Amino acid sequence: VLSVSPSPSQPLLDQRVPPPPSACGSVSEWLRAIKMERYQQDFLQAGFTSLDVVAHLNTEDLLRVGVTLAGHQKKILSSIQTLRIH
Repeated sequence: VLSVSPSPSQPLLDQRVPPPPSACGSVSEWLRAIKMERYQQDFLQAGFTSLDVVAHLNTEDLLRVGVTLAGHQKKILSSIQTLRIH
């Protein structure tokens, strides 16, 4: 009789908590930390090269950069709120 372990080889959700945005030293690191690195080039080309500048972005700025998916905007703006607090 074979016993099969019920635990999946890969967890369905990543349980690791990303580092706080304030722990990131650059826009690139911050985008990687929140799993939005696909926008790295767009942010840099738009001149958003420091977290101080990023902390003041709004929805219109994200649209100009090319972040058009509502879920991605929400995730980035939520992280920006955290940047403002820290």
